[in-house]
Amino acid sequence: MQKQEIGPVYETEYAPMDWYFRENGTNLHIDFYTVPKGRITHLHYHDAVELGLCLDGEGLFRIDGSEYPFGPGAMTVIYPNRLHRACSTGSRESRWFFLTIRDPQRTQPEQAAGERRSGFTSDSTVGILMRQILIECETFPPRYETCVLGLYHALMVYYERMTPPREYFGEDRDPSAMEKLEPLLHHIRTHYMDNLTARSMAEFLFVHESTLRYWFRRALAITPLQYLHQTRVNAACTMLQYSAAPITQIAEQVGYQSLSAFHRNFITICGCAPREFRRKKTVVSDPERQNSEEDRS
Repeated sequence: MQKQEIGPVYETEYAPMDWYFRENGTNLHIDFYTVPKGRITHLHYHDAVELGLCLDGEGLFRIDGSEYPFGPGAMTVIYPNRLHRACSTGSRESRWFFLTIRDPQRTQPEQAAGERRSGFTSDSTVGILMRQILIECETFPPRYETCVLGLYHALMVYYERMTPPREYFGEDRDPSAMEKLEPLLHHIRTHYMDNLTARSMAEFLFVHESTLRYWFRRALAITPLQYLHQTRVNAACTMLQYSAAPITQIAEQVGYQSLSAFHRNFITICGCAPREFRRKKTVVSDPERQNSEEDRS
């Protein structure tokens, strides 16, 4: 590793990906990674695009000088040569799925310079594509690499459509929006099952609803209610995968008083109905449980 001091707080490391790509003979590397606890003391960068999906836990992710709190379902898109590092902050270490791809279209100097913003995304289409990539990488069906590369290119097109170049923001961007939202984001992640509304979330920060929407738009490019629904659906995904609870019960436990509202938001975010998601993920995560359930039916 080549190291260089960049200041009194952080040290940078270049993390070459050549070894990973040589090992599997492709430009694609899959990693299920447990993020350690502790303060971020150094950052790293590499010459590949990195997509990330938080599977469990909470923490902080530092990307290009900005710090983002994350929870289950958080998604990252990090371009080549962008400094980044994550740490877990909850009661247990967080788990992430990372897909790293050496993409010739996005490793040119003008792309590496960061014309597009690396960071977090909550876009529902990106989420659907990311979850399908995860399923492909967990099950390894025939020609899964070809499928993953196709999904990756589609994901990047959608991400770049909704993420304007850096100069778009100009003076209108609020760089402290994420810091202002952090207490509320933690509150949502721990109280998503409660009857939260846009008004109650604004009152939590003692601001007007329009101010809250502005902060969310500048920090996460979504609305407060979209963040709430995503948090609820992410929690439901975990329950669907690791428990046998009825779907109606899961809907209530994550905060939905209406089953139709739960289904509508679940399909928007995950691209399939809860029952279909459970069928796919049960086969992937616990085939013995799936077989036992089929035996009982």
